Parts: sequence; C-alpha cells; structure tokens
Amino acid sequence: MSGWISYFTGARDTKATTRQAIVGIREQLAMLDKKEEYLTKKIEEELKKAKTNAITNKAVATAALRRKKTYEQQLDQLSGTRLTLEAQANAIESANMNAETMVAMKRGAGALKEIHEQLNIDKVDKVMDEIREQMEHTKEVADAISNPLNVGVEIDT
Repeated sequence: MSGWISYFTGARDTKATTRQAIVGIREQLAMLDKKEEYLTKKIEEELKKAKTNAITNKAVATAALRRKKTYEQQLDQLSGTRLTLEAQANAIESANMNAETMVAMKRGAGALKEIHEQLNIDKVDKVMDEIREQMEHTKEVADAISNPLNVGVEIDT
C-alpha cells in the first residue's frame, strides 16, 4: 500500500527504504558466501587434479592449474565485492542511526521547549521563596518541639 501512496504523492517511507536496502545487501552477501564456498571447492578440486596428473599427464595438470588460477581471481573479486557491500551496509546502518538520533533529539528539544514555556524566573523565585518560608517554619516548629519544658524560659518569682 505504501508503494502506491509514494507513487502518487512522491512521499517515501525512509524506514522501509532503509530496511529494504539493508535486507537486499544482506541477501547479496549470503549469495556471495555460497559463491565463495563453490569457488573454494572448485579450487581444491583443480589443485587435486593437477597433483594427480602432474607426472602422468602434464597437459591436464597445466589446464587444471589455469582453471584454479581463474577461480582464485574470481574469489579475489568476490572478496572485494564483499568488502564494498559490507561497507555500504555499515554506512546505511550508521546513517539510519544518525537519522533516528536526530529525531529523538528533536523530540527532546520540543519537550524542553514546552516545559520552559510553562516556567519563567518569576515563578521559580516565587516557589523558592515559599520553600524558604516553609523551611523556616519547619525549623521553628522543630526547635519548639525539641526544647524541653521550662528550659530557657525565665520564671518570675
């Protein structure tokens, strides 16, 4: 459904696009793994052929070594491709993390702005004065309670 909406409105769901890109890269990396395994087996097979035919049939052994070298070149190319894809996946994930961080920071800034709109220095000073008054009152009550009876009070006789 979102595909049709983006087709008509031009809007894109960046989370879905990012997810699709990362999934596509991961799938491609999995395919490269299989191809690397295949080429590694082929290299081993060609090396085995070359060793078994080294003395008896040099032409077969030489051809096997050529094929082995071709497979090794393909394997090197796949390694380079793998590095490129992994770097791209990491870059996409990092960019996505940065974008999500920016969204969270923007929400935080909005929350702070909303909180600060409700506060001003006069309100804060008034509350602090009230707190000081209540603390003084609490101290006076505590002093009165902690003072034993008739201590510190002069009696006229």
